[in-house]
Amino acid sequence: MNTGTSVWPRAKATLEIYSPNGSLLDTRELSLRNSHPGVEYSGSVIWKTPSSGATGSYQYVVHLYYGSLLLDEQTGTLEVG
Repeated sequence: MNTGTSVWPRAKATLEIYSPNGSLLDTRELSLRNSHPGVEYSGSVIWKTPSSGATGSYQYVVHLYYGSLLLDEQTGTLEVG
């Protein structure tokens, strides 16, 4: 969410997905345009576990950037198997 006082003409969210052994499996990117202050935005990304993928805990990290400035980072876990 844009917590500032001006409209962001362009921002970017990246999603990194890591396998149970910690190796980076995939990176996805969402472009955000004209984000207004105080407004929450959402997006969706579809990612399927590779057929040869291991069962276990997959980690993900979401980064929010305005230009090259990292504004926020959130992490989580997906359980497979």
